[in-house]
Amino acid sequence: MYTETKTPWWSWLLLIAPIALSFSSINMARGLFDSDRIETEQKQGDAQEAKAGDKKAGLTPKELADKNTGLMVGVGIQLTVAVVVIWIYLCTRKYYVEASDLGIRFGYQSIWSKRFSRQDIQRVYQTDLKMREFLGLGVRIGMGTKRVGYVCWFGEGVHVQALKGSKVKTYAFSCTDPESCIAALNLTEDKLGPEEEDQA
Repeated sequence: MYTETKTPWWSWLLLIAPIALSFSSINMARGLFDSDRIETEQKQGDAQEAKAGDKKAGLTPKELADKNTGLMVGVGIQLTVAVVVIWIYLCTRKYYVEASDLGIRFGYQSIWSKRFSRQDIQRVYQTDLKMREFLGLGVRIGMGTKRVGYVCWFGEGVHVQALKGSKVKTYAFSCTDPESCIAALNLTEDKLGPEEEDQA
């Protein structure tokens, strides 16, 4: 049996955005409940309007309501983005590969992983995961190859063609020891190595 578990270095970067958004949201939310600030603004507006000789002074109730609505929308958007980014972090904070004569499992936590039994595997071989193909880290679609990449880092990996329902799907995933991973599957020779069109 072959197993490996990693914490992707880039997943920690996903925590920076929610922290920054939280501080910004707190500052915006403080404006909603800061009655002293509103009073001060109204007094300043009164003074400025009085100097200008205008009879109308301060914020009208409609202006104040519009201002508070804008703040609430801003806070809501920031909190939504923060929750989505935290969810992505929680789903990608662990990357794992497990292979045995029962089958293979690879990917990130939660819904971002794949599992195939040994009988479903049509072909498997060592491959390279390159930036020019996947254009980034995470779960990606390969440019030109159309294979689904579970990319934790660029470099060595495993290419898997497996049955999903009635269709054959192609995947590539990062692996620190592809040879041991493939050997753990204990597949027949006809399922090992790339076909001629894969090598072209």
